[in-house]
Order: sequence, then C-alpha cells, then structure tokens
Amino acid sequence: MHGGDSNPPDKHRRFKISGEKSCLKPKNAFWTSTAFKTLDGNYTSSWVEWCKSEMPKWFSPKGFLFKAKPQAKILTIRNDHEAEVIYRKHLGPDYPFSSDSWDSKLFIIKHFPWKLISSQYDGINYVPDGCGDIPIIMHAWECESTVWFDMNALELIGEVKIT
Repeated sequence: MHGGDSNPPDKHRRFKISGEKSCLKPKNAFWTSTAFKTLDGNYTSSWVEWCKSEMPKWFSPKGFLFKAKPQAKILTIRNDHEAEVIYRKHLGPDYPFSSDSWDSKLFIIKHFPWKLISSQYDGINYVPDGCGDIPIIMHAWECESTVWFDMNALELIGEVKIT
C-alpha cells in the first residue's frame, strides 16, 4: 500500500537510483508497506501506524493498493547481518573491518550499493526480524516497507481508505 498522494503514481515508471554516498535509503524510488485490512473494512500498514505515532502530519486517509506481479524480483532484508551479507555479495569481501563490528556497519551505510542492487532487483523489502537487535545499517527504515525501483513489477489494485 502506498499512501499520502492524491493521484496514483505512473505505473510504468522505472526509477533512476542515484549513486550518492552516505545514503541510508535509496533516493528517487517508490515506497510501499504491506497492507492489512482493518475490522472496519479500511486498510492500514506498519508504515501507517508508524506515521500516526511519529509523524502525524504525514498521515493521509487515502492510499493506493498495489500487488507485486509474480515475476517481480524482490530482495528481502530482515536485519543488519543480512544487509552486510548483501553488501559483501555485491561489492566483495574486501573492506577493512571485521564482520558485524560498529565500524563495519558505518562503512556499509556509507557505501551500500543501492544503484547496483536497483539494476538487479525490482525492489527491496525490509521485514524486521524482531530479534531484539537494534538495527544500525537498516535503522532509517523505520518499519516493514518495500522500496520499488521498477513500477512495472506492480499492479495497481485501486484507491483505498486508510485508518
């Protein structure tokens, strides 16, 4: 589910991800959070609940429901360890820190290969695993959410009410 805009986004858009350094999240992308139907027949999501408590001005009573197409290539990250594994897979093991160290996490934040990953996947889904560890690499992803690089991987279902 995507909320907050008055019109649905261009469904055939391919986003151009910047190669900026020090990016906690990919820039120039489309964001969603998994929708859940509420008892009143409306919808909510982890992102909606986060906005209501942390950024009420961002909340909108209207959203757009999307469904990922079966062929969508989605990378799932559940914790910092997985983010580090993904970093090493895409940029190699040659960096000057031991695994899971504080310096390693800060280095990865600064050099995470968003642009490279966006060329191989349609989106990245962050689903916190709830292990109790405080995320460092993924801390800017406040809750379960998906960043989409290619709107062709999504099917627009329609407009929905958010509560």
